[in-house]
Amino acid sequence: MFATVNEINDGDQTPIIKKKVSIKDLIRILDRYPNLRYITCSRGAYRHFPKKAINALHRMKISLKIVEVKRGRRSSVDAGRIHALLGQGLSAKEISQKLSMPLRTVYYHIQKSKSPSGSADRFRNF
Repeated sequence: MFATVNEINDGDQTPIIKKKVSIKDLIRILDRYPNLRYITCSRGAYRHFPKKAINALHRMKISLKIVEVKRGRRSSVDAGRIHALLGQGLSAKEISQKLSMPLRTVYYHIQKSKSPSGSADRFRNF
């Protein structure tokens, strides 16, 4: 239902909701955290919040904070390190060997960092 509970500086707690919730789920949250001031939720979870629940929370002076939640798997590649080595003048092949990663992965991160217009001057010499 909700992912974690953050401890706020004044000892207050707030649940972070990342999945679709029902009114019953919200009642359980309110029972568990009686001094709740705000609920943090992802944009996707907010879209599925029942309107009655949003109105009820508003009347109770409990606000909803919407945060962006990063989706997908975390990258195991440090793109910053690739770009730092690229800035030192190493070729993609040398970066691949130095970081022990596939050459295609290096090219992928270089291509990903290019601007939409393709005007990234530092990546032209490949």
